[in-house]
Amino acid sequence: MTPTSASAGKRVLVVDDLKDVRQLLTLLLRKAGHEVTGAENGAEALAALAEQRFDVALLDIRLPDIDGMELARRIRADESAAGIKLIAISGDQGVAMDLSRDMGDFDDYIIKPFAPGDLIEKIAGP
Repeated sequence: MTPTSASAGKRVLVVDDLKDVRQLLTLLLRKAGHEVTGAENGAEALAALAEQRFDVALLDIRLPDIDGMELARRIRADESAAGIKLIAISGDQGVAMDLSRDMGDFDDYIIKPFAPGDLIEKIAGP
């Protein structure tokens, strides 16, 4: 997959406690032309956000310290993170149903497993 001008060059934060998932997402997004930083948990994500600005953050809902919903609330409350697109990631169909009814602080969501093109499209979108 080659990057397009609409989707290339985004700074993406990937937050997932599963190392394999985090590495796979990082590889996929870098191949699509994005700059990617990974975080294993909410605390690492907040530290990364304090150090640099991101265009998009992919937040796993089930994290070991701060769940993705609370992490999204904290990011939205931080003025230095204004404008960041938050995408929830979950493998739990129940969470998917909850997100489809009430997105809360998220702009979008994607359910594992997903097609790589679907993720790239969500990152590139408005």
